Formats: sequence, C-alpha cells, structure tokens
Amino acid sequence: TRVTTDDVYMQGIRNVSAADIEQAREMGYCIKLLGIARKTAEGIDARVHPTMIPADHMLAGVSGAMNAVFAVGDAVGETMFYGAGAGSFPTASAVVGDVLELANGIASGIDLGPEPEPFPRTAPIRSIEDLETRYYIRLSVVDRVGALAPVVAAFADAGVSISAINQLRDGDGTTCSVVFLTHTARERDVQRVCSALEALDEVASVASVIRIEDVDAWSEGAEENE
Repeated sequence: TRVTTDDVYMQGIRNVSAADIEQAREMGYCIKLLGIARKTAEGIDARVHPTMIPADHMLAGVSGAMNAVFAVGDAVGETMFYGAGAGSFPTASAVVGDVLELANGIASGIDLGPEPEPFPRTAPIRSIEDLETRYYIRLSVVDRVGALAPVVAAFADAGVSISAINQLRDGDGTTCSVVFLTHTARERDVQRVCSALEALDEVASVASVIRIEDVDAWSEGAEENE
C-alpha cells in the first residue's frame, strides 16, 4: 500500500536525556531512534520516534555511524541488513549514486518528472493515537509530602495502569524526577494523562515520554527460522 511522509508520525530525540538512557540501561533496555512500519489487522503502523527495546535485541547493537534495517518475513522470519549509513564516504557514495541515476535518465532522454505512484492506497494508515504499547514517563515533581497522590490519580482517571514507580536521585531540593512505567496503554490515553499532569501544581514538567516497544509482536504470525 502507498505510504507517504505525511502519513508517518515523527518525533525526534530532543527530550531524551542522560537520565533516561541510564534508567533504560538499569531496566535492561536501550533507547534507539527507530522507523517502524508494521501491517496490522487495523491497518499500517508507520512511525519514527525514540524507542526502548531490550538490550539483547539485534538492533540494540547498532551504534555510531552504522544503520540497520530489521525485517520480518512470513517464511524467512527475522533478518537484519547492517552497514555504514553516515560518514564522508557512505554519504558521498549515496549522493554520487543519485547524480548518476539522474544523469543516466537525461542521457537516455527520459522525462524526469515527479515520482510515479507505485502502489495504490489499499490499506488504511493507523493514527498514532491508536497505538497500544507500554510507556516510560519521567516527571519533574515538586518535592513535598503527598505530591504523588494527584499524579497517580491522573493516571487512574485516564484509564492508564501503572506497573512501576521509581524516584531518581537528581533532586535540587524543590523538585525531583519520578519515573512511571505503564502496562500496555493506548496512545490517546497517555496523551490525556500528560495533559492532565501538566495542569497539576505538583508537576513542574512532563520531562520525557518514551514508548517501550513489544519486539516479540514484530514476529507474530511468522514461521520460526530454524
């Protein structure tokens, strides 16, 4: 099915801090900026955002100038294509390849018009609000007795179940960082929670929200590659 850039939810790494990276490590995860595309019964998931994945997953080892494409096939199972995606030579190679492709078309007398539509839209694109996954939410909370009570109530009011709470040792005497892990929740409900939290006097800021990806779900329905 056809997917355009306008269909893809995109979020960068601006709000990912050293504290989030350390917390992920302690929980057995690492944070990676992933582009995720999945076919589901409700339509196509297409999203780019920072993601927590298990530290022992193949994608967790991709770092530096290296890039990887992790793909799951019905019969072949899990596969990964790995190589340099940044740096002077890989970038120059990609640019020169594009120039040669254009030059070849001009030399052959081919009309270099807009990209033709290769596929029709045969499946709907799911809204990010329909995503269901677990969440890591780090708050800056006023450091006083009873401050967490209205915070926890905000999660309950939105129907988002908390699986764990952890206070970090980075307070400045007036505020402290508190991390909440959720059970599987719907994105729109988490967005409601964050809006409610930002309105609380006890919450100085919603510092970070990171999705925890269920990597096992990627291979559901695929044959095991033995």
